[in-house]
Amino acid sequence: MPVDEDRPSGAAGWFDAAVLAAAAALVTFGLPALVLALVDAYSVPAVLVAGLVVWAAAIGALRHTMVALWHRPTTAAQHAGAVAALLLAVLAIGWYGHQPSQHLLVERDPGAYVTTALWVSRDGSLVDRDVAGAFEGVPGVVFGSPGSYLTSEGLEFQFNHFTGVVGAVAHGLGGRHALFRVTGWVTVLGLLAVYAVTARATRRPWLSLLAPVVLGAALPVVVLARDMYSEPFLLAVLWSLVLLADQCWHRPSRGAALVAGLFSGALLAIRVESLLYLTALVVLAAFAWFRGGTDRRAVVAPYLAGIVPGAAIGLSAEPADLGDPVGAVDRSGDSGTQNALTDVFRVG
Repeated sequence: MPVDEDRPSGAAGWFDAAVLAAAAALVTFGLPALVLALVDAYSVPAVLVAGLVVWAAAIGALRHTMVALWHRPTTAAQHAGAVAALLLAVLAIGWYGHQPSQHLLVERDPGAYVTTALWVSRDGSLVDRDVAGAFEGVPGVVFGSPGSYLTSEGLEFQFNHFTGVVGAVAHGLGGRHALFRVTGWVTVLGLLAVYAVTARATRRPWLSLLAPVVLGAALPVVVLARDMYSEPFLLAVLWSLVLLADQCWHRPSRGAALVAGLFSGALLAIRVESLLYLTALVVLAAFAWFRGGTDRRAVVAPYLAGIVPGAAIGLSAEPADLGDPVGAVDRSGDSGTQNALTDVFRVG
């Protein structure tokens, strides 16, 4: 199909740059927070210092991409569409943040994430090593609960921990008000990334607003955004990665490829099935190597190198020993329709 060169080629350049900068902040503050929690050294000041350094390095790596986006010719329709998307984002923040679910019981995923966030915020660690053995062997006494496992290290929390440590940072900065709303804010970032990618695909800034509106108003997404789930974090990072990968394909940049790799590796710290996404991304990197030409071939190595930190952190955060399986959160009562729609929400 021939491309209409008179039609805008995506959202406004400043909008794309802002989405990438925000997504980079989510990843570059979240991963150091997870590392600090893994070594029992988490604290808000340490996270802010480490995150600011890594975020500045990521923005430095993206500087050529950011400059290109900022100076990209932009039409009035692109500017207007981007402003409309931001206004919708403000409305979504208010909607998701109005009376969010304060999920304190650990009978479903959100309770496990909230418990992890509060524990990390208070104790600076992902493991409760204070479990005593005085009552070990006594009938009816169990050192565990839903959403946790008793391992050789102590009591460990279930699931990948990126969501939990970001919740801990939110709690440290804004208390429980921020803790129960951070997922909504991340969902909005994901919806903005969806708009940016859709505008590039359709080349129609106004029509592309339908994508985040329909997705953001879908009941399963509203449920996820108002509680603490990992899917919104996956949404934000994955769609920002798609946006960055598209930019890197058209304007190859080693720095942008390195940050794209960091985003890709961070997916493993968010959800365990992200290994499937990572496998597909590596296949695409192989395609760029064999069919992409010299410029695109040059960005494959930085991309693969960028995957390593996030992937290593994500895999290191997995419990070495799952211990007693009765500690797992029971999902037997989940709605099949909600699960199916959630899968669509994750992979777009």
